Amino acid sequence: MKIIIQILFIILFSVDLFAQSDDRDYDEELRYQNEAINALKTEISQLRLKIKTAESRERSASNRISSIDEEISLTAKLIQSLKIEEEKTRKRILNLKSDILSNENELETLRSRYKQRVVNSYLKGRITI
Repeated sequence: MKIIIQILFIILFSVDLFAQSDDRDYDEELRYQNEAINALKTEISQLRLKIKTAESRERSASNRISSIDEEISLTAKLIQSLKIEEEKTRKRILNLKSDILSNENELETLRSRYKQRVVNSYLKGRITI
């Protein structure tokens, strides 16, 4: 009977030891899982921050592209306006050259007529009309 009591005592004591060991293992596993969960939460937070930063950069780049597109469009309009103005100026220059030539020819004709009058007036002694 003594042996049975000793065996029961050993069995109960060892079960109690195993239970404590299992509790410790369970606590350790929980601690490990909590650390893993916290690490994942931290990583998720960092990834969200990276995403926000990337979105901000993307919006900034998109705004820059829009501004550059608008600038290109305005520059194209300016170039077109300048080309039109240049063409008008070229036409005006051509018209003015034509007018100058016409005026020079008329001046030459008038000089020639004046010269002839002066010569006739000198030779005949009177002014001809």
